[in-house]
Amino acid sequence: MEQFNITPLACVDKTFSWEHLCDVPSSPLVSSLTMASDDAERVKVLSQFLMSFTLPQSTGAAMAEDILNTLQDHSDIFTVEQLAKHCDMPIRKIQRLCQHYIGFSPKWLIRKYRLHQALALLESNVTTMADIVAQLDYTDQSHLIRDFKEIIGTTPNRYLKRP
Repeated sequence: MEQFNITPLACVDKTFSWEHLCDVPSSPLVSSLTMASDDAERVKVLSQFLMSFTLPQSTGAAMAEDILNTLQDHSDIFTVEQLAKHCDMPIRKIQRLCQHYIGFSPKWLIRKYRLHQALALLESNVTTMADIVAQLDYTDQSHLIRDFKEIIGTTPNRYLKRP
């Protein structure tokens, strides 16, 4: 197989044949994908096929994945200290793992998950901004609006009024 030094930007809006990228013929994969009865089965076929190209997960990567899973599963985590307790890891270790394997600080990830919760609550139209602030443990409404605007790109009110 030939070696490629292609930047991700060089691949935007481009088409490459499977054989161009690796030495594995595409016809068996295409046949399996075509015979699959639905998208879930196609994802399973493709996942199994691609597994042969993956490297074993490192311990650090597995720990970073556990950190993300903990954040997803525990909507009551609002600080890095709380995350550290849930994960039974020192704060500094969580910071290093997140930065190295995920590319973001744990504080940023917590903000992201809190805003996902805020979005869900806003879109449900069954709660007020004051209730969301209290439920998500924000200091006040202005902090929620600032985080919302910084990450989502608009204020909660404008978000709700979008077309």
